[in-house]
Amino acid sequence: MALFTDGLTELRDAQGQELGPDRLGDHLADIHTSEPARSVADAGKALEAVLDGIQADQSPVDDRTFVLAKPV
Repeated sequence: MALFTDGLTELRDAQGQELGPDRLGDHLADIHTSEPARSVADAGKALEAVLDGIQADQSPVDDRTFVLAKPV
């Protein structure tokens, strides 16, 4: 499960293209399928790396808040 603020979906890359919910979902799916047994903390770090790559050296314009959870 992933909960997130609009700061993730409205994150823009260097070309000004918005991440959007579909691309965010694709990244989350890639993170999960590339290593399904990874911990939630490690999945969060992987998502942070994706978001950092998109944002690059741009100044933040909104928060990037998310919560990831998985069943135990």
